[in-house]
Amino acid sequence: MFRKIFFRVKLEEEDKQILKGVDLKIGAGEVHAIMGPNGSGKSTLSYVLSGRDGYEVTGGSATLDG
Repeated sequence: MFRKIFFRVKLEEEDKQILKGVDLKIGAGEVHAIMGPNGSGKSTLSYVLSGRDGYEVTGGSATLDG
């Protein structure tokens, strides 16, 4: 479950907000697809969900089974 997820990165001198207030809840046995144009945050969202190093949320919470 995502609750008000925010994710920010700093690239060179630019501080960029990638995810802004994302809410998502997926129930047991459900299958969902995340679709969108290039640069819309699909990979970032999956990295945050998987807990990939360097992709800790800067606001909100991401939980699994809880």
